[in-house]
Amino acid sequence: MAQAEYEYEVEPPLQVGDATQGLFAWQRSGELASATPRPIAGSVANRSYERYLKSFEFPIPERMSSIVKSANGSGSGK
Repeated sequence: MAQAEYEYEVEPPLQVGDATQGLFAWQRSGELASATPRPIAGSVANRSYERYLKSFEFPIPERMSSIVKSANGSGSGK
């Protein structure tokens, strides 16, 4: 019996960002889009937009200075 010969295509290794670019391409194409419309009620859209605009009233801090506390509230994680 002769051994079957297989041809394999060698894929180039993925680079950082390749997966994200692929997801963006799917989003642009609409290939996976739902056929069911999902409208947002006007009052909800207005509140969301107001919240978005309000976010510009505060400067973006250089660093976040928060401490994650443990369940017992000690903050030491012990």
